[in-house]
Amino acid sequence: MDVIQLLKKDHKMVKEMFKGFENLKGRAVQKKLDLITQIKHALTAHAQVEEELVYPAFKENRSMKEQVNEAVEEHHVTKMLLAELEELQPDDEHFDAKVKVLCEYLMHHVKEEEKEMFPEAQKRLSAKRLATLGEEVEARKNELMEGDEEEGENLRDDDGDMEDMQDMEEDEDSKVEIGKGSRSRQHAA
Repeated sequence: MDVIQLLKKDHKMVKEMFKGFENLKGRAVQKKLDLITQIKHALTAHAQVEEELVYPAFKENRSMKEQVNEAVEEHHVTKMLLAELEELQPDDEHFDAKVKVLCEYLMHHVKEEEKEMFPEAQKRLSAKRLATLGEEVEARKNELMEGDEEEGENLRDDDGDMEDMQDMEEDEDSKVEIGKGSRSRQHAA
């Protein structure tokens, strides 16, 4: 799959996630949080592969330098919005509004990429170069997504460790109570 098709596929997936968020009714707090986490991971990996691999390849053509610089700045704003969302809880009165602004902003970015940048890249880069770039992007994105999964597993492991620590503390409390009881019995005897 060439890089343009791959990036458009990512764009479509993120659009669907935002639609899913819009369809959540009421106070589906955990579902909102889970979906925003998925969106964040997808956007982070997408932006990183664009910045590491795609944009440098596009910038090799001077005619695309300005478009790429603008796209990088749009990524910066997206990252700021994501960071602000992390500071909010889904039941915060500003959470849904911030998600909506993020969505609208990203749709603007996607439109510019798909209507302006990608057609320009297709004119300037060979089909072979676009295909090779697609393979590189797919491999790098898989690495990044695997890293996210491992990070999630580490978080789960940490939670397990925390539970183990709590169990140990409870056991220690029981030992202290048992010890106190036997001391009391010893003193009474």
